[in-house]
Amino acid sequence: MMQKKILLIRNDHIGDIVLSIGILKELKKKFPELKIDFIASKRGVSLIEKNKDIRKKIILSYKLKSIKDFFNYFKKIFEIRKEKYDVGIDLRGAFFNILLLRFGNIKYKMGFCKENLFCRQGLDFSMKRDLKKHETENILNLINKGLNLNLKSDFPNIVTTKEDKKKAKEIIKKNKLKKFICVIPDTENSKKQWGLKNFDLLIKKINKKFPSYKVVLFGVDQAELGWLAKKNKKILNLGKVNLRVLYELFKRSSLIISLDVGPMHIAWASKKKLIAIIIEYNSRSIKNINPLGKNSYYFSGKKEEISVEQVFKKICEVLK
Repeated sequence: MMQKKILLIRNDHIGDIVLSIGILKELKKKFPELKIDFIASKRGVSLIEKNKDIRKKIILSYKLKSIKDFFNYFKKIFEIRKEKYDVGIDLRGAFFNILLLRFGNIKYKMGFCKENLFCRQGLDFSMKRDLKKHETENILNLINKGLNLNLKSDFPNIVTTKEDKKKAKEIIKKNKLKKFICVIPDTENSKKQWGLKNFDLLIKKINKKFPSYKVVLFGVDQAELGWLAKKNKKILNLGKVNLRVLYELFKRSSLIISLDVGPMHIAWASKKKLIAIIIEYNSRSIKNINPLGKNSYYFSGKKEEISVEQVFKKICEVLK
């Protein structure tokens, strides 16, 4: 018999939440009465905020950096203990998350983890993440094996509201956007940067070849976005917008061009045309996080291996 109440934990980055939420729809389809609660990070919780498959949304980071963070963490443990969850699943594979499951009065504890003594003691069922497989497949395997199910993979379901759609339409109307290309050129991780000069050259090529398309910038670093906007007077800099509104804007766009950041995953989840630029560093596997779907294309390699000409050629193919 399936358990009645599940706690899912994916409290890290925006893209990681997108990679994790496809399973929610499948769980609810299989078990309509199942109560699912979800622990997310503050920056990513808006992606699941309106999802009715989730009963309760809890904000908690997997990193504890201050006394306030520790106080809040222990407060959450007591709140979780009161819920008496049947199953707790850590999709991040983080020390404090496993600890949360262990002391949260949860009957059956699952999660990703490295093979170490604490992990084996802290969880009833654990798997090592296979970096040669896509993260969505890893999550599916963990849940199917840990709960003895046979669920199928599904595209992430980002639930939006009438207000989100209205806001997206207002932005489009206000800025007279008919055909537009969304560009996400900034990232907090310097190792993932392709370079503003490359984006500057790329935008200039787009404006020259496709003058009927408006280039729209999104991102969080206003200094970087402002530099590009100053260099290219015809483009529109919208900066940071609500993630659900961003999703609705993507759905109405002609093309999205993005670095390996959260919006890249929101873009492929929208099923619109996407060109991703994924900079390889260290020994991380691109197969684990590459965008999915028939409309997704991506370039991967070291920064100097991905040229403006390569990316622009693909843009021409996509927009022809």
